[in-house]
Amino acid sequence: MSVLLSVEDLHINRGGFPVVRGVGIEVAEGSITVLLGNNGAGKSTTLDGIAGVIPVVKGRVTLSGQDITRRRPFKRARLGLAYVEQGKAVFPGLTVEENVMVAAPRERALEALSMFPELLRRQNARAGLLSGGEQQMLVVARALSMNPRVLLLDEISFGLAPVIVIRLMAAVRQLADDGMAVLLVEQFASLALEVGDHAYVLGKGTIEYEGPCQTLLDHPEILHSAYLGVTSAAATADADPDIGPPTTTGGA
Repeated sequence: MSVLLSVEDLHINRGGFPVVRGVGIEVAEGSITVLLGNNGAGKSTTLDGIAGVIPVVKGRVTLSGQDITRRRPFKRARLGLAYVEQGKAVFPGLTVEENVMVAAPRERALEALSMFPELLRRQNARAGLLSGGEQQMLVVARALSMNPRVLLLDEISFGLAPVIVIRLMAAVRQLADDGMAVLLVEQFASLALEVGDHAYVLGKGTIEYEGPCQTLLDHPEILHSAYLGVTSAAATADADPDIGPPTTTGGA
């Protein structure tokens, strides 16, 4: 699988203080890359920097081989990068169909809505009348209508019932199986790891672990150590010797 999104030595400040320091991430075509970490670790800031919502102090972001580090968000979108930010809202006074047509022509809007049949059945309903889960599906559908090659998802499960979260995760897995590259930030670590392929764990702005999602599912002590910022050697001491040490990257 080819790498569609590459992040190298990313440094980002907020309010004049360093939040992301030396982060490196790769997201491959047809796969889900999961980005985990405690609150305040820098997950959303990393996505904001990749999408161009906030400026990058240092580092490089490439999309399908093109350097997009200094490009404005709408230009990144035109090149195939879509970003569903945490808490992104629908336009309540518009219909479901109209909400998606804000971003794309009607034909593409209906194609995106078909990913969620429950939305397609209510395409003429006002978006403000949808449930919280349906509204989140609508936000994702709006991003999909832009026909992205890479999709950034930030906490799309926030505030939703577990049954809806499972529905959303299944849809995200289907998108990857159809060839999309997905970078997923998610509060439900176990659910994200179950649908994901590769994982990174952020701790205080640096990568504490990189490896297969299945490794973290099979050996939760490695994930726990990464969340606490324990060194690779300490994490490995609790892991299966056949797995080997978790890969650590990044730095101040």
